[in-house]
Amino acid sequence: MYALQIQPRHVCPLANLKEMKSPVRDDMMSLLTTFTEEKFHPHHIQRFTPDQHLEGLATLIERSFGKELARTQNAMVREMRQMARWGLMLRLAHAIKPFPMGYVWMEKGKVVGNVNLSTESGDVWRLSNVAVLPSFRGRGIAGHLVDRAIEYARRHKARYLVLEVSPDNTIALSLYRHRGFKTFETLHELYLSPASWPLFLHPLKEDVRAVRASDSPQLHRLMLSSLSAEHRQRFPVRACAFRRGFWQKILQYVSAAFKDELIFELVGECGQSIVAYGRLTASLFHGPHDLEIHVRPDQRGQWELELAKGLLWSLRSLPRSKVRARIASHHPEAIEALEALGFESVRVLKQMSLEIH
Repeated sequence: MYALQIQPRHVCPLANLKEMKSPVRDDMMSLLTTFTEEKFHPHHIQRFTPDQHLEGLATLIERSFGKELARTQNAMVREMRQMARWGLMLRLAHAIKPFPMGYVWMEKGKVVGNVNLSTESGDVWRLSNVAVLPSFRGRGIAGHLVDRAIEYARRHKARYLVLEVSPDNTIALSLYRHRGFKTFETLHELYLSPASWPLFLHPLKEDVRAVRASDSPQLHRLMLSSLSAEHRQRFPVRACAFRRGFWQKILQYVSAAFKDELIFELVGECGQSIVAYGRLTASLFHGPHDLEIHVRPDQRGQWELELAKGLLWSLRSLPRSKVRARIASHHPEAIEALEALGFESVRVLKQMSLEIH
């Protein structure tokens, strides 16, 4: 009786994968992962297609995030259902302006899981809307979808994959940490409802003024000092983003005409130095307005309230709508100033990222 001997090199052509050069190894791992997922989940994981999946995705998002959407007055589900009725027009809209890329998990013709991917800036991608219907949870569906999204981002040369998650969602936190995601910032999301606007707002104080074209270098330096090192690492602060002048004015007018947005910017001056910056992006018809405040660390606690008042004053000629602010936890003075004006803290979110090799 002969014993069948199999040499290790015949067991798997990828046995020496670790010895391969990095680009070759990455490509082989990518192909292996894709083959494995398609072999074991051939009918479950599908690329998101708006005309096929949008209605089911709206139901999934509503059942997974309904309370949170209601708390933030987010009309996302209603808008998705309206678009799902467009029929062939939805394909045309997708061809003109593509929907976020994503994957869905299908069972018996129903969308039971989802993950979306979008390009944030450069080689930074965002993972969002990770959801599974309650009756299908505990089967690893979310993990399979997230793994597929990570692999897609890797194949497309992403460096960082970022996401936001509630600190109370321990299951999601465990899922992300298991895959190497790390928290780099905590955000407080605050809202000011139209009914809660301050009754009395006043024009700008002398040391708070509108942004000028000559402010660009100082604005860039201010943002470098006010944002955390972890944030700057993932979202580099580029000087070109703070150029102000004729062409930026033209772009703002175009944005107002086609994107229904107006931008108001204020700075706080101490002597000849800009030490504080506030920006409000006003949505003319759909809301909410988005407010942000940045103050040099050694000047915090002195400018936040005046900047917020000035930005709200800028909206005096527009219809009142809710105002949203997202403030990092390392800037509590801004949170306190906004709460003094009637803003309410709606939720706290952990920002996590995965560095993709």
